[in-house]
Amino acid sequence: MKKKNILLSFALNFLLQAAAAQEILLIDPKLKEPMQLTYSISFGLLRSGGFPLHKEDLGKTIAGIENLLSELEQPATKPLISGPRTLGKSELILLASGKDATPLLKLYLTTHSGTNSASIELLTKEKSRRSVVKKLYKILDYLKNNAAIL
Repeated sequence: MKKKNILLSFALNFLLQAAAAQEILLIDPKLKEPMQLTYSISFGLLRSGGFPLHKEDLGKTIAGIENLLSELEQPATKPLISGPRTLGKSELILLASGKDATPLLKLYLTTHSGTNSASIELLTKEKSRRSVVKKLYKILDYLKNNAAIL
């Protein structure tokens, strides 16, 4: 999987506040290393490439990707609806174009904490539903495999 571009659009206190009271997962953007469970986040951890996700949102994120996959695996009779799909304190943001929503332009996973957020680009400018489905299954496998050991 391509190196994911992590967009950090928040002050350092974003997850320092959230982590004080909650469990935070750090997801490897390359989907190679296991998720890390932490209760405190440092700027160094974020700079090393880990993407933060509230642990309580992991199941909702898996379900959100499964729902998106079920939509994508149906015949393309109507376009996918662009926009956010709320998953607790996180959301999947789908940006689709074309009359049957192919190509799928982008898919982001965003985690919120107060007025701050962090986003990771899961898919970029995919040209077919088939390639989107393949990549989403890879992401889904990573999340499910890590959920089983947390």
